[in-house]
Amino acid sequence: MSMASGGRRRNSQDRIEAAFRQLLETKELGDIKVNEITKLAGVNRSTFYANYLDIDDLAETVRTQMFEHYLALYPREAETRSHSYNYLPMFQEISEHPDFFRMMMKLNFDYESYYDEHLEASEAEKYLGTAEHMDYHIAFFKAGINAMLRKWLEEGCTVPPEEMVAILETEYRGRLGA
Repeated sequence: MSMASGGRRRNSQDRIEAAFRQLLETKELGDIKVNEITKLAGVNRSTFYANYLDIDDLAETVRTQMFEHYLALYPREAETRSHSYNYLPMFQEISEHPDFFRMMMKLNFDYESYYDEHLEASEAEKYLGTAEHMDYHIAFFKAGINAMLRKWLEEGCTVPPEEMVAILETEYRGRLGA
């Protein structure tokens, strides 16, 4: 592929992804159609399908990009596959960019991806102090933090990030950072 055609392809992908993100601001994922994306992006349907299998493939591409942005909040943890239990950067970032995170939630982002792909199981065991029923502990935490983040976003992030961390710590009975 020549540099010119590679650049055109990337430009088309950027336009399609930008149009998709714009549509996600006002619509749910299941309500977005390929023809809406292509019209807004100013590309042909064939260009869309040359780059993505379908809307789900496009959503996965955008979700991955957004998750990489999220992981950048925790570079040491991502590198060492450990957990600092410092949730303040996450809450601060969400507070500063709520639309970005609302979009992540529409793309079914959830905290479990962090645990499943980026955290060693031994770290979770060290945190909880036991390996017994670890999958239940992790499932409980993942569901809880996802619900907490969704509610906070729905309410406009009016509670300060520091208070959200305190609520999380209280709910998890002071185990965070212990």
